[in-house]
Amino acid sequence: MVARRLAWLAAVSLCACQLPLPPLPDAGTTGAGTTTAAGGTSGSGTSAGASSSSASGTGGGTGTTGAPASSGGTTSAESSSSTSAGSSGASSGSSTGGSSTGGSSSGGSSSGGGWFTGAAGGLTVYDGGAVVVYCLPAEFAYPYGVAVDGADDVYVADTHDDVIRRIAPDGGLTTLAGVFGDAGYEDGPNDAARFSGPIGVAVDDAGTTVYVSDPGNSRIREVDLASGFTTTLAGNADAGWNDGPGVAAQFNTPYGLALGPGVLYVADNNNYRVREVALDGGWTSTLVYLGEFNQPDAVAVDPGGNVYYTTGFDLEAVGDGGTSTTINDYGSLVTGVAIDRAGNTYVADSALNCIWKGSLDGASTPSPLAGTCDGGTALFDFPAGVAVDGQGRVFVADEMNNRICAIVQP
Repeated sequence: MVARRLAWLAAVSLCACQLPLPPLPDAGTTGAGTTTAAGGTSGSGTSAGASSSSASGTGGGTGTTGAPASSGGTTSAESSSSTSAGSSGASSGSSTGGSSTGGSSSGGSSSGGGWFTGAAGGLTVYDGGAVVVYCLPAEFAYPYGVAVDGADDVYVADTHDDVIRRIAPDGGLTTLAGVFGDAGYEDGPNDAARFSGPIGVAVDDAGTTVYVSDPGNSRIREVDLASGFTTTLAGNADAGWNDGPGVAAQFNTPYGLALGPGVLYVADNNNYRVREVALDGGWTSTLVYLGEFNQPDAVAVDPGGNVYYTTGFDLEAVGDGGTSTTINDYGSLVTGVAIDRAGNTYVADSALNCIWKGSLDGASTPSPLAGTCDGGTALFDFPAGVAVDGQGRVFVADEMNNRICAIVQP
């Protein structure tokens, strides 16, 4: 595992001022956060997995498989048990059931309930009246990015497993692209594709294409969900900064992604820039330069098409002429950001282990939504990416707990 971590760190060219990555867990643990697992509660450092699983490799997550296939592919469910051979970095991932494929998920509409209602394997980890938090048992290895489409399929950059995964509303888990623990670079169908520590994901509302930031390869990738084929939209193997078409463009540790009309926005972390990539040809240009050592971590677009990003302690808005305006200073390390249809902001605070809810005008102070922003109930351990659906459900990549959670508001 140590060799795996060192290789990953070298690949993404981390610097001292970048977001810290969590330490490797002990075998059988999923971080130090307070979590609830099936069959009982778990405190600091105890496993949050719900299923029975054995693995010959060393890892901290569970490797479960065997759910009914969701349009084919590598699919798993938290209630199944399996044996996974080999390590997948910080967590052992499973990969049985044939090669993974894309296509529509088996979950369909969430109108009949889903894991984010406490059904279909979702665990109620907190019910505070004002909000309820549901989580899927740990089946990931430090997931970072999360996105949701119009059918409430949730897409996850399973960072240390080097794969892109989808959670259907019924809790079915499908591997869309990549192979567990096999970092590299390759375009191709399904498990022929390779990623190196994918971080950010974005998906169109129809659920036809998933976009992925691949910092270990300094590229932006796209996965066609109908064919399951992964291609490179922009960037090449050389980390650096260059605007231009397709693979002539260069990125340096791209992180968060967000879709706007005809364009993909990229938080280009070590270039201190927010970039925009045209979807009809892959031309990359710079939207805003933040200044040296101001590293953007996440990016979001509001209903009016305005662009926002997190950097350090702040949520910033991109203005005319490449300027930026501070919306909120959280005084703490903020990473993920999402904006709902009403213009509410949801910001992941990875230092305080909570999610803030605020407004775009910055006139009011953000309020704690869930977690320990104000000393409340411990729910998360280094929350990273966030996404929000049309019903205001907020999905969180609970990185150190190796799970995905949903915050449901009244």
